[in-house]
Amino acid sequence: MGNFNLDDYEPVHKRIPKFYEIHHDGRIITELVSSLADTVIFKATLFKDAAELEKNLPLSTGYATETAGDGYVNKTSHLENCETSAIGRALANIGLAGDKRPSREEMKKTKPEQKSPTQKEIYDIKPHEKAIDEAKDIKTLKAIRAALGAESKKMSQDQVDELVNRLSIRTSELIDTTEAG
Repeated sequence: MGNFNLDDYEPVHKRIPKFYEIHHDGRIITELVSSLADTVIFKATLFKDAAELEKNLPLSTGYATETAGDGYVNKTSHLENCETSAIGRALANIGLAGDKRPSREEMKKTKPEQKSPTQKEIYDIKPHEKAIDEAKDIKTLKAIRAALGAESKKMSQDQVDELVNRLSIRTSELIDTTEAG
């Protein structure tokens, strides 16, 4: 989707009062349409007033789907987030979307969390991986493991875990080769 500024998109909580300014007796009705495993679908229906609701004559509808754990908010609140998204879509369908149709909440989902890499995440473990893979005996692997002790402070935990796993696999390979020979 490219680069965009989230500040250019209006949040749903700012759209709702606009709806009530236009439709003083308006109704926003939400419904949980589906809940399968960790995925939910909500429908939001807007009515001008109670009479239109009674006659089932909606101004607009909007649907949204969310999956638990998909994105930061959905780790704890995928139902609430889904309901809000459905309301935002229904409001956008009647022109209450600011300058941009999608809501800020929807656009947040498309923008990956940006985080600057730490020095530990930049550390190159490829030379260590190569040394482990090319080790010909257990003694060499023990020396590599000892050398990694001090170096590990420069690495992320994922990198340390990767190298420990690689050491374990290579050790097993060398033991199997020694026993078979």
